[in-house]
Amino acid sequence: QMVYEFQSIRNSVKTLYGEDGYGDGSQIRAALVRTKQLPSTLVLVTENSPIRNAFGGFVTIEGTDGGSRFRISYGKVPRRLCPGFLANATKSGGWAFFNVVNDSESGPGNPQPINSWISMDDFLTQCNPTPSSPTPTSVLVTLWSD
Repeated sequence: QMVYEFQSIRNSVKTLYGEDGYGDGSQIRAALVRTKQLPSTLVLVTENSPIRNAFGGFVTIEGTDGGSRFRISYGKVPRRLCPGFLANATKSGGWAFFNVVNDSESGPGNPQPINSWISMDDFLTQCNPTPSSPTPTSVLVTLWSD
């Protein structure tokens, strides 16, 4: 379901904006909500409320790099689901960078390039960011568009 949601949002943003740039996060989010392009599996109580995923985590969609890219961040992803999600999402194409940080941290962290040589072991390592005490059971996953 997470892979579907990421790809669905990615495709909607690409369709809405084409190659003209993505602006800032509030513009992308507002356009997706206004045109009803968010996957129905995401929770949006009111037009201005936070978007939430099935795990109760925040879903953030924002423009980056001066509007030349956008990123999608997904909170409260269970650590055990993280490696499989990253492997499936990145092989489906359309993503240039990814990162995983502890869910308690603010922001998506520094982007890591997605290369054809990334293995499941790499994703396992990424899905277990620097431990804190106690070790969180969930992570924040972010993918940057290509």
